[in-house]
Amino acid sequence: MRVVMVTGGCGFIGSNFIRYLLETDPEISVVNFDCLTYAGNLDNLTDVADDPRYRFIRGDITDRRAVLQLVESGLSAIINFAAESHVDRSIHDAGPFVRTNVLGTQILLDAAREFSVPRFVQISTDEVYGSLGPTGYFTEETPLSPNSPYSASKAAADMLVKSYVHTFGVPAVITRCSNNYGPYQFPEKLLPLFIMNLLRDELVPVYGDGLNVRDWIHVRDHCVRDRPGHDRRYAMDSSKIERELGWQARIPFEEGLRETIRWYENHPDWVANIRTGAYLKYYEKQYGRRLPGANSRIKETRANAKEVNARAPKIKPGRSEAKQQQRTRGHRLAPAKKGSRKR
Repeated sequence: MRVVMVTGGCGFIGSNFIRYLLETDPEISVVNFDCLTYAGNLDNLTDVADDPRYRFIRGDITDRRAVLQLVESGLSAIINFAAESHVDRSIHDAGPFVRTNVLGTQILLDAAREFSVPRFVQISTDEVYGSLGPTGYFTEETPLSPNSPYSASKAAADMLVKSYVHTFGVPAVITRCSNNYGPYQFPEKLLPLFIMNLLRDELVPVYGDGLNVRDWIHVRDHCVRDRPGHDRRYAMDSSKIERELGWQARIPFEEGLRETIRWYENHPDWVANIRTGAYLKYYEKQYGRRLPGANSRIKETRANAKEVNARAPKIKPGRSEAKQQQRTRGHRLAPAKKGSRKR
């Protein structure tokens, strides 16, 4: 059985990708290597926690010793989803973005090179290309021109990957995808933030004149076999992957958005667990002065979340989660419509 290491697998895209792999390829087992930052959530994978082909290890990709120890055990691929990924947070503090996105990627590349991992997949972003004018699309040949600390750190990581391919022959590929949306997305991102606020009859924050444009892809369409600054406009030309791999997006934006809204409506406990602690502190810092009455709503949300958590039934932890503490105590290893949508 082929063993795939997925870094950042408790995050939004990583967790959906792990679920996709386990559902579609019975010959693959997955090791989820995640340090569980604010956006990493074990609840995102409770439905696969007892799958014998799935294993969770709590660990940081900047921990060279832990990474080498895991990769040494033998892997068929490393798929790097682990990243600090929110532009606004990178503006507040760029340090964690450079550390995780650049240094962490370099450590993973060193491990892939040392132990001859057959495939390394770097999950990047279209934001490394910067901002488009009113027309046109990004392609693989578009020069990199990142405009925020976040996108700059991802561009730097991409350049490291390219250098390891050229200098050391590491069998790596880079994917640069447009904005993902769908279930399990942390609500600092646009669509879940809007959905969660609107479901509670709260105001939503819109930057600038509200005319910024983004390209959208459902997270399940991003989880494909063999392909795993406030910019004005993004739009991706996907003709290469369509031509060479036969990939096509299958979830139209309107259909996917309705499904995403229903998901958040039907998972109030997941939402309540998210809308506490670090998330509320960030929300208050980022939006408190922009939205009238936001601070009072934040206080109300804290109170409501405590009440929901107190009433919620206790869920028996899955195999991977239940054994997590034992493993980590003294072991650090722990056919879609094209076009853009207005943001």
